[in-house]
Amino acid sequence: MEQRAGGDAYGCLLRCTGIVLLTDYARTLCEEAGAESLAWCAALAGRLLVLAAAWPLLEEIGQRIWSVLG
Repeated sequence: MEQRAGGDAYGCLLRCTGIVLLTDYARTLCEEAGAESLAWCAALAGRLLVLAAAWPLLEEIGQRIWSVLG
């Protein structure tokens, strides 16, 4: 069980890293093209996608904390 959780966490980290790299690249391209509002949207989309990708891991961490505390 613990090895599976570690693998899930590693996979989550890889997905989040990929999302951050791609959206940061898109944001940079938009900024260089002079589309500041589009760059802001790309950065926001990246943050939301990272949160969505990390949500299962964050939920599991929260459940483990609650099980320890109460």
